[in-house]
Amino acid sequence: MKKPLSKTLKRFYGVGDFGFCMMTAAELSLFMLFLTDVAKFPLGIVAAITTITGAVDAIISLFSGAIVNMVKPMKWGKIRSWLLICPPIVLMTFIFQFSKIGSDITAAVIVCLGFIISHAAWNLATVANVSLVPMLSSNEDDKIILTSRRGMFNNLAKVFFSYIGPPLAIYLGFALHNEVTGYTILAGLCALLFCIGYFAHFKMTEGYEPTQEEIRKESNGEKVKAKDLIRNFLTNYPLMVIILADTGRTLVNMLMSALAGYYYKYIAEDMGLFPLHLFITACAAVLGAYFAKFIGEKLQAKMSCVILFAGITVFLVLGRVFYQNVPVFMFCLSMVQFCVGGLQALTVVLYSDTIVYGEWKTGKNTASFIMGMIVVPSKISQILKGLIIASALAAAGFVAGAAPTPELQVGIANAYIIFPATGALIASLLILFGFRLNSKKVAEMQQEIDERKCTSAVKTEQIK
Repeated sequence: MKKPLSKTLKRFYGVGDFGFCMMTAAELSLFMLFLTDVAKFPLGIVAAITTITGAVDAIISLFSGAIVNMVKPMKWGKIRSWLLICPPIVLMTFIFQFSKIGSDITAAVIVCLGFIISHAAWNLATVANVSLVPMLSSNEDDKIILTSRRGMFNNLAKVFFSYIGPPLAIYLGFALHNEVTGYTILAGLCALLFCIGYFAHFKMTEGYEPTQEEIRKESNGEKVKAKDLIRNFLTNYPLMVIILADTGRTLVNMLMSALAGYYYKYIAEDMGLFPLHLFITACAAVLGAYFAKFIGEKLQAKMSCVILFAGITVFLVLGRVFYQNVPVFMFCLSMVQFCVGGLQALTVVLYSDTIVYGEWKTGKNTASFIMGMIVVPSKISQILKGLIIASALAAAGFVAGAAPTPELQVGIANAYIIFPATGALIASLLILFGFRLNSKKVAEMQQEIDERKCTSAVKTEQIK
């Protein structure tokens, strides 16, 4: 019997994601703008940086869940230990992602190394953090509570970042007479919040996971091997479906964040509205995460995701039609973020359902490995984002700082709307027709798993 969720967990689980989302908000909102307009890398080098880092990061992320699942438990437990080990590495390397040291080539290499090392460390920490959800949860209600709180803190970070992010980077750059340094310091502050937040998660989950010493004394179960992970993945078709569908969500989020600055600089031609846009859309995402609990209870997680993905497509199409009307465009993008906020919470429930399916299918619990797959869609989207933005800007004749042309404005609008709308539509159809699990089936599978374990335990006792 699992320990019931404490009041602290019910209220404050997700505070670690606040710091993490501050970092990702800085990357999603400012990284491309930093490369092109602050560091002023040529577009060819920008494309190389985003493609190389995205590809390497995607490859590394594939193994993050396997590493957490297979590495022997460390001092503070199999999962919680990673929350202490990885964040300091992120803090020391993430700042170099927003730097320009030396020539364009040298600086690009440093940016790539900072990106790859920091992301490798935060992938492991993120896998451990999200693996806490099935570890802590006793039932579906617990999962929804934790994922909803996590989604709320994620999106609250976006609200906070919209206030302090871009303005702080600009102020620091002005005060220090170095625009690049302003962005470097902002990155460091966000990484520091990440470290503090994950330490808070580490402390509030104390007592919910066996420590290394306790595992040594009590462990007598079978170890999960690499072949078990591979078998689980290859036979777990619902997991493959949700990974592909979730790529649609992360692509929407990344393109919305990365291109917002370009929209207000080159289409609205009023960067003063950029922080307001970030604030309003982030508030909409917070509301989406909050109402996800009620939507999920009413419609179940699967159908809720189908409807929310469809909603994204509809509002993006409307946004493309009215992209030159800033208030209407901002409203449409706010509704998109409402849907994204809801999906951020509910897709985690679908991932956790595939844990049950995988164990039912193979007899092996590979929870950390499967929850580690959550980072894969964002890595795929990272590659697609870089290619889409760099290609769209190049095709539209983008030149940093130059006066916007009608062709450039249309190119930015198309990259902003058409690609994510297509991804969201495909995701909606994939979940509707391809994800065949529901709460009833998952409950039946879990009951069968429990019966198998009970039978196995009885046989073991009889042998002894």
